[in-house]
Amino acid sequence: MMEGDTVTIREEQTRQFGLSLGDRSCLALAIARNIAVITADTAWTS
Repeated sequence: MMEGDTVTIREEQTRQFGLSLGDRSCLALAIARNIAVITADTAWTS
């Protein structure tokens, strides 16, 4: 991914999982950097 590109994870895509703005930001960053996400938050298991 080139610098300046953005990844958007909209609330509509994640509402059923109860993810917060912070959760979505973490996921977007992980996708943009192509890295794994490690969490103890049970909402993320879905």
